Amino acid sequence: STLIANPPPTLTEASLSASSAGALDTLTCLHEDGFDADGDDLYYLYYWQVNGELRGRADTFSGGFERDDSVACVVLVADGTDSGEPVSSSPIVIGNTAPFAQGIQLDGGMLTATSQASVTPYGAVDPDGDAISYRYAWTVNGAPVSTDSKLSPGAFAKGATVSVVVTPTDGIDDGTPLTGSWTVENSEPQLTNVRLNGDNVEGGTLTVLASASDPDGEALDRTFEWRVNGVVVPNATDSITGDFFDRGDFVSALITVTDAGGASTSAQAGPFIIRNAEPTIASVAIDQTEARSAQSLTVTLGEMSDADGDTLETTISWMVDGVVAGTGDTFVVPEAPAGTRLYVRVDVSDGAGGTDTALLGGRRPGILHDSVSIGRLLRRRMGGRNE
Repeated sequence: STLIANPPPTLTEASLSASSAGALDTLTCLHEDGFDADGDDLYYLYYWQVNGELRGRADTFSGGFERDDSVACVVLVADGTDSGEPVSSSPIVIGNTAPFAQGIQLDGGMLTATSQASVTPYGAVDPDGDAISYRYAWTVNGAPVSTDSKLSPGAFAKGATVSVVVTPTDGIDDGTPLTGSWTVENSEPQLTNVRLNGDNVEGGTLTVLASASDPDGEALDRTFEWRVNGVVVPNATDSITGDFFDRGDFVSALITVTDAGGASTSAQAGPFIIRNAEPTIASVAIDQTEARSAQSLTVTLGEMSDADGDTLETTISWMVDGVVAGTGDTFVVPEAPAGTRLYVRVDVSDGAGGTDTALLGGRRPGILHDSVSIGRLLRRRMGGRNE
């Protein structure tokens, strides 16, 4: 008998599923059905060549490419006894793969008229490891306004719709554009130069002043809160009087401005300590209408007051040509030449460091001349701070 040899199966052609591919693509090895003269069942073995090296052993291959790789597939057909000659596809060269990003997020989370609009892409990848840059296209209410990476404040107003298209690129190919759109929200009003004005003493009045503005141009309502030693003063306005504070108290003011959209901003002035109020003397007058040598002069003091309610002490000094010649409410005029200056000085003290001084003076003729009445001069009322 003669042993008939098994003829191996044959395959004439193999090809790739795509004529071009990138680093992330999946390629499939395609081929026609093989032929077996004995009609045996056939199966196929696959090999992938990347730059001449064997890689995968399935009919598909992905994830192992780099740009400029040369990729081909090899198919071997077998009938269980013998295998045919391997058939290779024509190779393709892996091209550039465009970068991509998962999305963009608005920096700051919201937009107002005072915001700078900017976005940050996230999840950005370039499969080839290239550096990624971005192109921007901003619109406001549908109208193009800028291709910069950021949109400056003033380019949009409350209620406007701000949109951006961000396109990633590696300098060779562009990735899929990313889009975002936001509505410009109400801006908070602004407060600057917040301060207290007035006299911070018992009996004084303090007023809180501030410069207020609203970026959206809306009218602002103002409310005030005064605190004395931390306790809120009821029915507050922009001012507070000494009826609500005493020496040594700490006073602060909180001003709040609110716009038509309900946004508000607050700022505090103080706290300030209420200082000691200076005592005052309304007037001082010499009782006599003329001054002669050896004559006794007396003085009458006007109303004295102290806003803190302190007990006041007075010191009366009589001075001749600037030198103290006597103290007390009675003074005997000494002998002196014509033209000598005679003064009376009254110092008022509240015992807490506060003082006031009244000074009244005139010319005493002296004994070489007839006495001259200087009552009108002596009786002028003098008050206020130091001479």
